[in-house]
Amino acid sequence: IVPDSSIPVDVLVGRTWLDLPHVNYFKQGGEIVFDSINRVQTDVLDVSRADDNVYVSVTESVRPTKVHITENDVVIDSHVSADHRETLVALLNEYRDAFAKNITELGCTDVIAMDISETPGSVPVSLKPYRTSPSDRRIISSTLHEWREAGIISDSISPYASPVLLVNKSSGEKRLCVDYRRLNQQTVNQPYPMPDVDSQLGVLSHGVIFTTLDLSNGFLQIPLTPEAKDKTAFVTEEAKAKFERMPFGLKGAPGTFQKLMTIVFKDLKSDGVVSTYLDDIILPSKSWDHMMLDLRRVLSALRAANLTLKPSKCTFGARELDYLGFRISEGTVKPGRKVRAIAKFPRPRDTHEVRRFLGLAGYFRRFIIKYAQIAAPLTCLTGKDVPFVWSESQDNAFTALREILCNEPVVRMYNPEAAVTHVHTDANSLALSGILLQGEAPTTLHMVYAVSKKTTSAESKYHSSRLELLAIIWTLNRLRPFLLGIKFTVITDCQALVYLNLHKTVKPQIARWFEVLHEYDFEIKYRPGSRMAHADALSRAVDDETDDADSVDKQLTERLEVCVALTKEERVRFMQRADEHSRKLIALLEYNNELTKQEKSEIENFELSSGVLYRVCEGRPLLVIPKTMRKGIVIEAHDHGGHFGVDRTVARITADYWFSGLRRYVRQHINMCLDCLVHKRPSGKRPGLLHPIPPGKRPFQVIHIDHLGPFETSTSNNKYLLVVADNLTKYVHLYPCGTTDAAGVIRILKRFCDER
Repeated sequence: IVPDSSIPVDVLVGRTWLDLPHVNYFKQGGEIVFDSINRVQTDVLDVSRADDNVYVSVTESVRPTKVHITENDVVIDSHVSADHRETLVALLNEYRDAFAKNITELGCTDVIAMDISETPGSVPVSLKPYRTSPSDRRIISSTLHEWREAGIISDSISPYASPVLLVNKSSGEKRLCVDYRRLNQQTVNQPYPMPDVDSQLGVLSHGVIFTTLDLSNGFLQIPLTPEAKDKTAFVTEEAKAKFERMPFGLKGAPGTFQKLMTIVFKDLKSDGVVSTYLDDIILPSKSWDHMMLDLRRVLSALRAANLTLKPSKCTFGARELDYLGFRISEGTVKPGRKVRAIAKFPRPRDTHEVRRFLGLAGYFRRFIIKYAQIAAPLTCLTGKDVPFVWSESQDNAFTALREILCNEPVVRMYNPEAAVTHVHTDANSLALSGILLQGEAPTTLHMVYAVSKKTTSAESKYHSSRLELLAIIWTLNRLRPFLLGIKFTVITDCQALVYLNLHKTVKPQIARWFEVLHEYDFEIKYRPGSRMAHADALSRAVDDETDDADSVDKQLTERLEVCVALTKEERVRFMQRADEHSRKLIALLEYNNELTKQEKSEIENFELSSGVLYRVCEGRPLLVIPKTMRKGIVIEAHDHGGHFGVDRTVARITADYWFSGLRRYVRQHINMCLDCLVHKRPSGKRPGLLHPIPPGKRPFQVIHIDHLGPFETSTSNNKYLLVVADNLTKYVHLYPCGTTDAAGVIRILKRFCDER
């Protein structure tokens, strides 16, 4: 601030300060009005001078204060009366310090601090910063300034250094996050016990109205120990800093957060006032008056722990509640959406869809008494040359199996202490699916939760590997309350995803998905698609309804289908009829009258389903691929599938598809694959080491020769130059010649020797 008697104002505020991301203002008359801060007027500034220094202070009466909370800042159920709304808002403003509307108002608890323990023998993670564009660097610099102002980070000289990256938010803006994958790999897992789901549901079932509260950036309200601060150090191209508070993406963060909730609400939980599960804080109350009393006690506990809530994510007076897959209302607890994907499984329309449903049911057959007897009417439809006729017996069997799959013993309650927790996922261009399973051993897993959704128009165009990754991200996000704080295994039939953590740099969208994965403790394992029929069935049998808002990109801030486009039935049907060989087979199958013996043999192993041609191999229908689509299939299976050899590539394709001469076509493609030619290890002995040619001891004892050209033909019919260079003196002779054959070279060399 520079004082100048010639300037008719008391204070000059620099443009740089006004351009800071947290400064929001507008001009109103002769005043500058700051958003979320009281008006600052020139006549309430006290300017005092001492020597050459100038000190400016704002009078106490106009120091920034927190803006009051209004009805529009929170979510109040529509049935709440105006009087109750008024008393609620008054209570919220009484505890205004327990709410944070922006990052500068975040609380910081002194109840607990997070520490990071590393495995013995670990060395500090020190990585170079990722390269960024000038525009991205400006965003990073602005974000770091905002964090410093809020006390979230400070400068660091720590030996640790994790890189940062910008991820795209659904709004189109970019958000800064730190890539802690390497640090997490050497962090000791310190699990904290999760609350028992049965007891939680027991508490909530007594409520009539419900209040749900959400901490504002809850992780950032937990401080770090001095040692942990150094380990969170991150580096950009222009700065190095460390976190003062627990950032998003650390391995032990969910367990630390659950421990904080347990300590803060210990007494209130024992009184049945509140139920907490990770970041879900729920108050079940018998009446509005009870809710106000309970809410006051909860807000007092938050104030004492110096924790703040996000108003926009707090709901008051709700009559129903979705919690851990259950629908809770006055005195009742219903399964809700936990098995909705199975309960809405559509009735099969052809033999192919019957096989899919039986694949789902058969996965859990060990838990279904008399499974073979119940499923017999459906199983008989899958036999060779059996016409598809859906009768009452098939409908009864389908309904019975679907009902069994939605209840015990197939479906069981979630158990955070289960010995084995698996998440099975699958994806194709039509839909995503995921199943949460638990048990005492991998061979005796029960279903806990099943989810599926249609892909959006943008998602359906993703490459198959990205679709499978999308299925994992979406499923983990839907099952987040069950998976945070425990170790689990993700099973996928996309082998490329097993090496997910080995990628050093990723695209912004994938980086954003990686950010979500950081908070989970899991490993990814590959399982062939033939053993994932249960997940595959759900990904191909979703509701006709779809909600674009349910896409992963909007929710969050690629089984390896060989070719995504092939799952679109109409396109396959069209392309098969445009192919001469496929068209002939389809015509013979559609007009199966008075066929010759040869024609019958031609279509013996083929069938039509919904107008699409399949070849039946060992009882499995394989989609027949027309010539125009074969190249794309092989490219997806080989080039995008790891550049495996002929046998593995053929096996991958024949899991779902077939065409004549498949093995020969695959071998030809692999023999012409540039990547394979460059990187494939040659057979036979390894080549010897290169040795430099020693220089001669006298001129022209050792010479080097080579041709240059062709050039324009000269009048002497010469178009090449034979270069003869002395190894010792580097002296060069140039001889024109008409050809590069051996006879010509010998003739020139004789001439060269005669000249010496």
